Amino acid sequence: MMRAAVVSEPGGLENIKIEDLDIPQPGPGQILVQVHYCGCNWADTQMREGIYPHPTNYPVTLGLEIAGEVVDVGSHVSHLKPGQQVSTLVENGGYANFCVADAGLATVVPADFSLASAAAYPVQGLTAYHMLYTVGRISAGDWVLVHACGGGVGLFVTQLAVRAGAKVIGTVGTPGKEKNPLAYGATSVINLKDGDFVEQVLDLTQGQGVDLAIDSLGATTLDKTFSAV
Repeated sequence: MMRAAVVSEPGGLENIKIEDLDIPQPGPGQILVQVHYCGCNWADTQMREGIYPHPTNYPVTLGLEIAGEVVDVGSHVSHLKPGQQVSTLVENGGYANFCVADAGLATVVPADFSLASAAAYPVQGLTAYHMLYTVGRISAGDWVLVHACGGGVGLFVTQLAVRAGAKVIGTVGTPGKEKNPLAYGATSVINLKDGDFVEQVLDLTQGQGVDLAIDSLGATTLDKTFSAV
């Protein structure tokens, strides 16, 4: 048996209950991970509250990203073995002692990298990488606008973009949140409450606008963001 944080129906924090469940078994192409750390994301909160955009079947064990030790592997898994430390995305189930994961999504954690840090990057880090490289095809010298650059995804985007040789203009909505993005190499950070961010972006880029915009705010900024590209 194992312990898991289960939400039986949407609601407040009081709806998260610790329950004893059977340890799941890995199927073909899957691994069983003894969970050492699990990330906590906004999506988990949305599922718990019942407002997640995608359908959620209750009861559900929350947790979308984990790091821990492989304890068993299913058939057709040859690149991972028990004893290895991995981090991975999971389709819920991370808030538990054990969790089944798709072996193809798991990454072996280097010996000099903590499992606590490894559990914090699959959702936000891979989202940032996908937007910059798969969708955006970022290049050195590009100007990149990053809304909410002080948040989890925003900080990952900022670091990856700077590492790629791009110049980052970030936005925040709260004073003080500009400190981390600037420390990670952002060229400038705009407070959305301090005037028109489009004018400031055009001024910083000598009127050319940015090459790529990462907008995780959506409704409040999207229309104007097009004018900054």
